[in-house]
Amino acid sequence: MCDETRTTKFIAALLRTEEPDLVVITGDSIIAGAVDPLVSLTQLLEPIVSYGKPWAVVFGNHDEESGVTRTEMLRHLHSLDSENGCTINGPVHLPGVGNYNLTVLGDDGAPILSLLMLDSGNGRNRYGGYDWINVRCILYFIHASPFLLLSVGTDPVVPRRRRRGAGVAGAGQQ
Repeated sequence: MCDETRTTKFIAALLRTEEPDLVVITGDSIIAGAVDPLVSLTQLLEPIVSYGKPWAVVFGNHDEESGVTRTEMLRHLHSLDSENGCTINGPVHLPGVGNYNLTVLGDDGAPILSLLMLDSGNGRNRYGGYDWINVRCILYFIHASPFLLLSVGTDPVVPRRRRRGAGVAGAGQQ
């Protein structure tokens, strides 16, 4: 059984073991039917906020199933940690909340990586399944990506298949 207490303990142990420089929560953070979704979100993020390193959240397609909107969740995220929290709303003309670019800096302070955070929508799509990333968001970041690459100063990472499903490798990695 998965619950907030087990999840929180697992995250705390994972942070102690892995010692990441950045923590990213990639959506579906609140279980449907949570009695108090914002309390659940606080419990999820407590070990991450306490860890004291930068963190970010991108919303998934199930996050509003407990009756709290993404805008309310974003406002709540901002109230938790203004020093290390990196989640922002992003361009307001895009559908969803939390479509943004997160630039990761190296030890020398220079940009080394751009993470594109894309809200995967909420609720149902017109086919009866769960929603997905809106095409307007994808197009926006396709058009923005050359500028992001210039800011990072590296070649794009282009995934390619390996034989027999061994995973992907990046072409142009340094």
